Amino acid sequence: MTDHPSVHEAIAGVIRDLPAVGKDSEVTQGARYKYRGIEAIKAALKPLLAQHGVHYAPTTITEIVDSTYQTKQGDTWQRIRMIVGYTVYGPAGDSIPAVGRGEGADNSDKACNKAMTVAEKQMLVQVFCIADADGDPDASRAEEQAVYVERPPVPIAGFKGGLKDALGQPAAKAWWDAHNPGDGPWPADDVDRMIEEAKQWEPPESAEPELPHPPTDAAMKRLHVALKEAGITDNDRHDWATLQLGRQIDTYTDLSRADVAKLTQDAKELVTA
Repeated sequence: MTDHPSVHEAIAGVIRDLPAVGKDSEVTQGARYKYRGIEAIKAALKPLLAQHGVHYAPTTITEIVDSTYQTKQGDTWQRIRMIVGYTVYGPAGDSIPAVGRGEGADNSDKACNKAMTVAEKQMLVQVFCIADADGDPDASRAEEQAVYVERPPVPIAGFKGGLKDALGQPAAKAWWDAHNPGDGPWPADDVDRMIEEAKQWEPPESAEPELPHPPTDAAMKRLHVALKEAGITDNDRHDWATLQLGRQIDTYTDLSRADVAKLTQDAKELVTA
C-alpha cells in the first residue's frame, strides 16, 4: 500500500487549486482576438503540478500530415497536422493516457513546433478542465488562401462563342448589337458576368428591323450590276453597305427597297466619279 494519492486524485487536486487563466494574449495580425497562450497555461499549472506530484510526457505521435500551400501573395507555407499521445503520471506511479491534436503552419521551419505546442495545449485544456482556448500558441494566425490562377483575357471570338452557347445564335446577335461591348479582349471574370446578365436580358420588341417594302428581284439585280461595275467585290460589299447605310449589314436579305435604291445610286456614282 502507498500513502500517495492516485493519479486521478492528484489531477483533481490540481483542478481544485488551479486559478482562472484569462485570455491575456492578443493577435494583432489580421482579425484581432484574445486567447489563452501556452505560456500562461503552463505558468499557472507548473507550481500545482509540482505540488501534487503530477507530470506528463509525450509518448506517441500518429497521423502526421505534412503539406504545403501557397498564399495569394505567392509565399509557400508548410502545414503539419498530428495527433500526439501523452501519459500523465501521478505521485503513486500510476498513469492515464491523454491525447492532443495539433496543427501548425509556418513559412520557415517552425510548423512542427507549432503543431506540437497546440497539441500540448489542447491536452492540458482537456485534462485539467481549463476553458477552451482559441487562437494559436505563437500569437500568429496563418491563414490558408486559395491559389488564384489568373485566366487570360477573352478575345472577341471567345466572347461571341460563349454568348452563342448560352443564348443561341439569334439572341446572342441581338444582345451584341444592342450592347456593343467593343472589340476586346476582356477580363475573363467580366465576360462571365456579362454572359450571365445576357441570360436575363430580353430584347425590346422593336429590336428586329421591319422591312415593310422588300426590294424586288429586278432591283436586286440592278444593285449587283452596279456593284460589279464599281469594282466592289463580294468580299467587300457587306462592309461597303455598312458604311453607306450607317448600320451593320451582314446579309443583303436585310435590305429594304429604299436601302437597295440608295446603294445602287451610290455604286453608280463611284463609276461616274
